[in-house]
Amino acid sequence: DRAEDAGRDADPTLDTDGLAARREFARERGEEAYRERGYLDASVRFVRARLDLARGTAEAWFDVHEGLQLRIASLRLEGGPVGFDGREFVSLQAGEALNPDAVELSRRALVTALGRQGYLFARVDAEPRPVAGGVDLLFRLESGPRVRVGRLLVRGLQRTSEDVVRATVRLREDEVLAPEKLFDSQRRLVLLNLFRQVSVHMDKPDVPEASKDVVVEVRERPRWEGEVAGGYFLSEGPRVVLDVARTNVDGRGLNLSSRLKINYLGLSTQGLQASSARRVACATSPDECRGTYDWLTDFGGRAVLSAVQPRLYGLLPLEVGARLDLIAERVQRPSFLSSRIAAVTGLDWSLVRWLNFSLQYELEGNLLQAGNRPSVSLDRADQERLRFPYGFFILHSLRSALALDLRDNPANPRKGLLVSTSAEWMRDLRSYETTASGEPLNALPINGVKLAGNVSVYAPLASGAVLALSLRAGTIVPLVENARVIGSKRFFLGGSSSLRGFREDGILGEDRRTELRRQVADCRSLIHPAGCNTEQLTILAGQPPISEGGELGYALDFKTQERSRQAELQPA
Repeated sequence: DRAEDAGRDADPTLDTDGLAARREFARERGEEAYRERGYLDASVRFVRARLDLARGTAEAWFDVHEGLQLRIASLRLEGGPVGFDGREFVSLQAGEALNPDAVELSRRALVTALGRQGYLFARVDAEPRPVAGGVDLLFRLESGPRVRVGRLLVRGLQRTSEDVVRATVRLREDEVLAPEKLFDSQRRLVLLNLFRQVSVHMDKPDVPEASKDVVVEVRERPRWEGEVAGGYFLSEGPRVVLDVARTNVDGRGLNLSSRLKINYLGLSTQGLQASSARRVACATSPDECRGTYDWLTDFGGRAVLSAVQPRLYGLLPLEVGARLDLIAERVQRPSFLSSRIAAVTGLDWSLVRWLNFSLQYELEGNLLQAGNRPSVSLDRADQERLRFPYGFFILHSLRSALALDLRDNPANPRKGLLVSTSAEWMRDLRSYETTASGEPLNALPINGVKLAGNVSVYAPLASGAVLALSLRAGTIVPLVENARVIGSKRFFLGGSSSLRGFREDGILGEDRRTELRRQVADCRSLIHPAGCNTEQLTILAGQPPISEGGELGYALDFKTQERSRQAELQPA
């Protein structure tokens, strides 16, 4: 105490209340640690402390009275329903130190086990009795009535058929009532996406009865719902999104929705770079200047009409839903412009709460044109070997996906694991391949399998923060020789969906970089840049070239094939 008083005199700002709180916390933790080891009468008393303010350290002395250590001499269970073996739920054994916390955990485990068998009003008491050599620990079980489902009462429905609720709820009259079935029924109703609020509970839960009515209370979503959102994205520029939904059209869960997304690429980083390149080209060649209304071509977007039936009631008890999507989109990349219409139909199957499987079939028509990358003078042979094929393609795809969700809360996870995999078989029905300028080419087949996987791990940190680690991988396997993959079906290394530090399509192949370095060096040696193409002028103006690459999963060993083709084109 004198050392502590001296410390206060040396530092008037010393937090005495903080020191007292820390002493009390240390004393309580000490007593708790002893009681966990069977010293139920242990007491810890603070004696004194010595502070070293110069080094920022402290030493404390405590007086400890252990008392007698109690051990479990025998462990017994009395009562309970016939055939119930409760010992498997008790974590204690004879000869162990008597830990009050472990006794309470075992008592709760017995209550939970009885509840899962329908004894919802079971009572378990732990009674330790001193005996020679320790403590006789008795768990006395009073199971009470085994509760069965009485009536199923549905409240709050307006447009939804009651048959939909009864078919979704996993409860039937006169069956044994378990708490897990109440929670599972509530989860299934929420997943229908028909209700804003769902509650499944027993009627008069505090009254012990052998038969309990189950009440299902719901609040339906409004007939019409809508949302407008907007923002700015580096890869897409300004974006506006409109969502409209018509819920529960037929009273049996059919939901119709539409989504419209419009973005203006001209104000994105990609568009601003292209605009700078065009200004350089326009200064040297007026024919390269844009027309008055050419800015309209910088608009892109996506429109989707969806019909979703969350449950196919003919397949119950399987949790299978169906959907149909009609899609029209215009996607702009530096290397290609994709105008696409598609129809997608599929099934979603929830095998268990943490495992989902989906199967989809897609039929699409895709018009691929040259993107806003500055034009480069290429001969026909060079155009034929470009990474991105252009033209009009009609193809169909069969896609399957499997998701394993072990997160504690899918909406706001703090810990857990999420694993998702997908496989997509794609094949062309008709292909009209062209060069970047529109000249027809002999179309190569589109026939391959696109494989992808994602693993995400969530771990809680201090102060409510969560550490999330995600790993994604994918590849495209060609099924026939010389198979092509159109740009909209490829993987990209960057963009808004990636943690990588570069933008989408921002990677050039090594062979292309080497060739550009040589061309730029030759261009710099010229007195007048009239002999340089627009891509080289863009680099000389200080702007990075807009890449034509960045994708994964093209034909096997693309780099080797590309170099071999360059070698074949070189004059002897």
